[in-house]
Amino acid sequence: MKIANLPEDLAFNCSYCGTCLYFCPVYQKTGIETFGPRGRVNLIQGLMNGELQQTDYMKYIFSKCALCQRCVENCPSGLDITNLILDIRADFNKGLFCPSSKYTKKTIKSFSRALLYNFLSHAFSIFVYLVLRYRYIYEANLKIAYIVQKLFPHQKQMISWLPYPLQGWTHTRLMRPVARESFRKQWLKNKK
Repeated sequence: MKIANLPEDLAFNCSYCGTCLYFCPVYQKTGIETFGPRGRVNLIQGLMNGELQQTDYMKYIFSKCALCQRCVENCPSGLDITNLILDIRADFNKGLFCPSSKYTKKTIKSFSRALLYNFLSHAFSIFVYLVLRYRYIYEANLKIAYIVQKLFPHQKQMISWLPYPLQGWTHTRLMRPVARESFRKQWLKNKK
């Protein structure tokens, strides 16, 4: 099958190294190979070889691409995966790409969750960077943690439960309580 505006051998330049999967936000969210750039290239190759036929689900798979071009920036083969996906979308829909409404609602919902997750993970990374970079922020957070930890249940002077994002730490084991002051302050006191 000839795909409009697509050279015959372009999709076959992929070396299947999987580097693109590490950078694709859609693959990171779903964990499904077909929704990653390498999986989509395989689908395009199957369409070009005549091994696959166009289906609504295939349109849905290509609609999930965020077109962020992280895969293009990090592809060691230099494959422009985003343009491949745009060409296949145009070919599927004769220039107008609009997936069926049952997939659109799921796509918008999962995309908004992915945006929220990315925002929170970046905010947390910045928070951790600031805490580790500036000692006074670290010391202030240590004091807050020392006070807040008293709200959690204890067992043999060990913390036995933490709330949601941290509950995995105490699910199968007890956690040592946070120290009243940092190791550095304790060391300076003992040094004098």
